[in-house]
Amino acid sequence: MCRFTRLYLIVLFLMMVLVLPGNVSALTAGADYTVTLEKMNSDGTLTEVGSTTVTADANGKITFSFTGVPTNPTTHFLVITVKDAAGNTVRRSFVPAPPEGGTNELGVNNLSDKQTEMILEAASLVGSDDPIIIAYGLIFTRTPNLTSSDLTNIAGLGKECIINGLEKFLTDHGVTEAKLTEFKNAVAYNPDGKDLGDFTALFKSAVDNPAQAEEDMSKAAGLIADIFIDAAAKTGIDLALFLAADNEAGNIADSGAGAQYFNALSPQLQTSISQSMMVYSTRISFVRMAKEYAEAMEALNATGDQVDTFNNAMSTLFTTLSNLDQQYAKYFIDPENNQLTQQVQNQMNNDYQQAFTTFMTAITSSDADIAQMRNNVATALGISVNQLPQDVGQYYDYQGNLSNWPIPMVVVTNWVASIMTAGGELTYTRLDPNTYPIPPYMEWLGVCSDTNYGDKQSCETNGGTWTVQRSDFTQMGFPASFAALMGIQEDVNIAEMTRNYLYDQSNPQTGGQPTPEQESQASFVLFNTLGAIVNNIGGTTDGNTAITDLQKKALVRMMLPPNPH
Repeated sequence: MCRFTRLYLIVLFLMMVLVLPGNVSALTAGADYTVTLEKMNSDGTLTEVGSTTVTADANGKITFSFTGVPTNPTTHFLVITVKDAAGNTVRRSFVPAPPEGGTNELGVNNLSDKQTEMILEAASLVGSDDPIIIAYGLIFTRTPNLTSSDLTNIAGLGKECIINGLEKFLTDHGVTEAKLTEFKNAVAYNPDGKDLGDFTALFKSAVDNPAQAEEDMSKAAGLIADIFIDAAAKTGIDLALFLAADNEAGNIADSGAGAQYFNALSPQLQTSISQSMMVYSTRISFVRMAKEYAEAMEALNATGDQVDTFNNAMSTLFTTLSNLDQQYAKYFIDPENNQLTQQVQNQMNNDYQQAFTTFMTAITSSDADIAQMRNNVATALGISVNQLPQDVGQYYDYQGNLSNWPIPMVVVTNWVASIMTAGGELTYTRLDPNTYPIPPYMEWLGVCSDTNYGDKQSCETNGGTWTVQRSDFTQMGFPASFAALMGIQEDVNIAEMTRNYLYDQSNPQTGGQPTPEQESQASFVLFNTLGAIVNNIGGTTDGNTAITDLQKKALVRMMLPPNPH
C-alpha cells in the first residue's frame, strides 16, 4: 500500500498476492531490500528522488517512507523499485503523482511488474510521459505472462497507434494541442472523476484482499474506459470523436504501421488484446449513449418517471456489463491457460448483445405514458384523441411484435406538442440530397408517379415510375412542427443507414465486409452529418424564445437508435 500525506509521505506495504493459478511467494521474511523512488520526466526518462533500505517482516511485507515526493501537475508518474541484497529487481510498480496535499494508493503484484516494464519501455520509445499511451498500454497488458519481446512490441504498438494514430486523428479533427494536453493531464489526475490513481488503487485492493484479486483486476481493466470518459467530460472532447480516433488507432494496428508489432505477438495475446479493446470501446460507447440520452431527456422536459425508468435500465445495463467483465476476465488475465476460443468469443459477444436487448425492452414506454402523449398531441393540434391515427405511439419491433414507442421517442413528441401549445414551433431545413444522398439500399424511400401507390413494389408493378427521394411531410399533411420533427428523424435515419450500408453485401466498395479504415471514415461522416442536421434546426419554444443548441442536439440524439456502435 502506498499513501501520500500532506507531508508527501509514502508508506508502502508490499506483498505478493495470488492473481493467477499457481503460487506467488511473498518477499522473504527477515531479508533486507532497497526501495528506490523515481519520478518520470516529461521526456520519459527517470530521475531518482530517493532510496531507503528496509527489512521484510514475518509476513513478507515491507514498510518505508520518503519525503519531498514530486506532485502533480509538475510530475505525472512515480516509479517504485524494490531490489534484494544482491541488487536484483524483485518488484516494480508505478503510481500517478498525487496533487499537493492529495492521496494515491498503490499495490504491487506480478501483473503490475509487467505493466511497469511496459510503461517504462513505451515512455522511452516515444520520449514522453504521455498518460494516454500509458493508459492504452495498461489495456494491452492484462496478463503477467509477457516476454520482453511482447513488451517491446506493445510499446511499438503504442507509439504507432496512439501517438501517430489516435492523438493525430484528434488534432487533425479540431482538437487543439492545448485541449489535448488538458485531456492527457485529466487522464493522469482528475479531481472531478476517475483517473489512473483509481487504477493503481485497485492493485492495492488486490494486494490487501488476495481472495478477490481476480475480481479487482477485472475492475481495473474496465476502469480505463471510465477514466477516458471522465477526461473527455472534463475537457469537453466529444466521446463520438474520441471513439472515431480510437477506431483510427485500431486501423493502424490492423493494417498500418502498427501491424508489424501486433502480428509479432502470439495468437493468444493478439486475441486477448483484440477482445479487451472490444469490451473497452463498447463500454465507452454505452456510457456515451447513456450520458447523451440523460442530458437529452432533461433538455426536453422528460417526466421524473421517464427519467427514473431510463436511468434504472441504464443502471441494470452497466451492472450486467460489469458482471460480464468479471466473468470473462480470466481470458484476458491468463490467456495461456484460458484460451479465447471462437466458441467462447461467440458466447461473449452474445452475452453483451443480450444485455443490450434487455435494455431496449426495459425502456419501452408504459401504456399510461402513450395515452398521455396521444392526449398532448391532440391538444397541440386542436383535435380529439380519437382523430389521431391508431399507430401514433406504437411500432412493430424486429420480431414483428407490436410494441409501445421507447421512452426517448415519447419524450420528443411530448416536447414538440408542448411548444406548439405554448405558441412556439419547430422548424427544420432538409439536408441537400446531393451532399447527403440516400444510400442505395434505402431505395424504398421515395414517391411514385402514380399517386395511388405509396411503395416501390406496388408502384412499379402497376406501371408507375419510382423516384428515390426524401419525404415531403408538409405535402403529406403533417402540421408544420411535426413535419419538421419527421424530417429530422428521416435525415437522421438516412445518416445512420448510410453508415450501415457498409455491411450490405450489395455495396460495391465493401461487399458487406468493410475494412477498418472504411468503418472509421463512415463513423466520422456520420458524426459530421449529425452536426449538419443540428445546424439546420430552428424555431421557438413559445413564439419568442429560440430553441437552444442543447435542445437541438437533444432532438437529434433522441432520434438516433440506442446503438452502442
